[in-house]
Amino acid sequence: MMAEFAATRTGAAQSPAPSSAAPQFEVVSIKPNQNAAGPMGAFELAGHRLPLPPVNGRLRMTATTASLLVQHAYNVKDFQLLGAPGWIHTERFDIDAIAADGTTFEQTRVMLQAMLADRFKLAVRRETRTLPVYELAAARGGMKIRPLKDGDCVTPVPGKKVGVPFGPLTECGGFRRQIVNPSPDRIDRIDALGLAMPAFVEMLSNEVGRTVVDTTSFAGLFNVRLEFAPDLPGFDTGPSSVRPSASVAPGLTLFTALQEQLGLRLVPAQGPVNVVVIDRVERPSEN
Repeated sequence: MMAEFAATRTGAAQSPAPSSAAPQFEVVSIKPNQNAAGPMGAFELAGHRLPLPPVNGRLRMTATTASLLVQHAYNVKDFQLLGAPGWIHTERFDIDAIAADGTTFEQTRVMLQAMLADRFKLAVRRETRTLPVYELAAARGGMKIRPLKDGDCVTPVPGKKVGVPFGPLTECGGFRRQIVNPSPDRIDRIDALGLAMPAFVEMLSNEVGRTVVDTTSFAGLFNVRLEFAPDLPGFDTGPSSVRPSASVAPGLTLFTALQEQLGLRLVPAQGPVNVVVIDRVERPSEN
């Protein structure tokens, strides 16, 4: 896997093992899920990538992979995870963990690190490597993104999760991804209101599986509607009541859609990328 990146090592640092004084789950159950296998589909990933504070002191993840647990624990994406054996991307597990009431999202990350070290015998180190990236730049003819106007969205309620799967999109920072045309000519739509460029870059990075670096110098908030044919596995849910724009052709890649609809382009480049290198990981014993 490391050869695939043709990476240049620019400085390694061994991550310390979680301290015994760090917050840990009080009880953890890990069981293999025999009903699911293989890499996670796009919509599974979307569900599992939601924030992970325990609900009523309990954290449950069904049919998840060790890869995704490591990504959550160390706040990295799949393409930032190097040296992993194949099974951590395909074998599924059901996780049921109990934490103290009031456990925060960031505390959950530390708890997952401790759980992975204990039950999966995980040992990792953080490095910065020179890897392929994309630079987000204005397309020829200039950007077409729409700056946010007064009244376009409402300020979200503190503590409320941003992003709605159904219903009207009204909150600033809110986003929605829908299948608007099913396979074989699948088209997805991403809508967002009051989005900042760093959040948009993060969204694009998830789509293309590579770090995206903003070079547009656009500092304001803006709205997004982007329709394209995704290059991701997923689960079609049948025709939607929402229809794609008449100008969107089947097979329109994200790269082309960015240029035609938003006046933006992704330019291949090389740049520093923070990665997590797996030195050791084992399948957990069932309990």
